[in-house]
Amino acid sequence: MSDPVSDVRPARKWLWVIVLILLFVLVIGWFANPLGTGTIVEPAVVPAEPVAPSTDLTPAPEGSAVPVTLPETPMTNTP
Repeated sequence: MSDPVSDVRPARKWLWVIVLILLFVLVIGWFANPLGTGTIVEPAVVPAEPVAPSTDLTPAPEGSAVPVTLPETPMTNTP
């Protein structure tokens, strides 16, 4: 009985290598979208009325501050 791998001619092996390379290039080209046929992104819509500014972005208030008295407690280790 002959070995099926040795029966394949070298030219036939090269044909399969070329077919696989072309298939790989086509798959990469399909996912890379070289023709630019993708979806068109629309510009963002501007809201009709202005949004109130966030409190995180407002400046610190100026003037006298509210007096705060902190208790004087000694530091102790937890048991």
